[in-house]
Amino acid sequence: MPSPVVHPRTHCITSLEPRKGTTSVVPIEEGLGRGFSLTQGGMRPWPSAAEAAVPEPVFGTVKTVPLAPLKTGCAIASKKRSRRAGNRGFSLVEMLLAVSIMTFGLLANIPLILLAQKQGDYNRFRMLATSMAERELDQITQHAFDVGGTFLDKDGTWIQMTCSGGASACGNPLTASGGIDFSVAATSEYSFTRTDSQNVTYDVRWKLHIMSSNKKLVVIGVRAKNGIITAPPVNLKTFVAI
Repeated sequence: MPSPVVHPRTHCITSLEPRKGTTSVVPIEEGLGRGFSLTQGGMRPWPSAAEAAVPEPVFGTVKTVPLAPLKTGCAIASKKRSRRAGNRGFSLVEMLLAVSIMTFGLLANIPLILLAQKQGDYNRFRMLATSMAERELDQITQHAFDVGGTFLDKDGTWIQMTCSGGASACGNPLTASGGIDFSVAATSEYSFTRTDSQNVTYDVRWKLHIMSSNKKLVVIGVRAKNGIITAPPVNLKTFVAI
């Protein structure tokens, strides 16, 4: 086999191998006794030191030998490298970095998720409180001037609709904006609590203004809450007359 030739700059390995179907004419230098000798793996200068004693060939003869195109070790190595690069997967460091980024992203969104959930509960509780306030106010409108000054609502609770001692106002105190003040204790005769099947508790309070013997102003406030969330109260008011 011929010795491989290494390119001085690119360090690429070059070899000559015979291949069927490719031929080249190699002349024997006349008068000099030098040329190329064909071996099983290719060509090399002739004669070598070991072949110095071999008789020189007839001058002027021509040999036709099959030659193969040059094969470079660099091209073969680069093909192998590109093939390996195409099949290359993720390293452990890259996987850990990706997981860390995803984890930090999820952790950063947790406060936003909790805030959205809390706001959704607030809105749901306010809707329930509004429904409760409208229901009670409709019944007050129908029974505000009942004999005795009280009536039994549809849920079995007694509702007080008169002020004792002939006062012009009674019930729970109001805030500066005119709504029921839930920051203070409720007046027992003018309030009640009720819990529904979803474990939501409604704190219902109202205040009466006696305008005349046949006209009243009713302010009702409802606050819905459970063991975790207490929604802002809902306040409604109406004039009742006969």
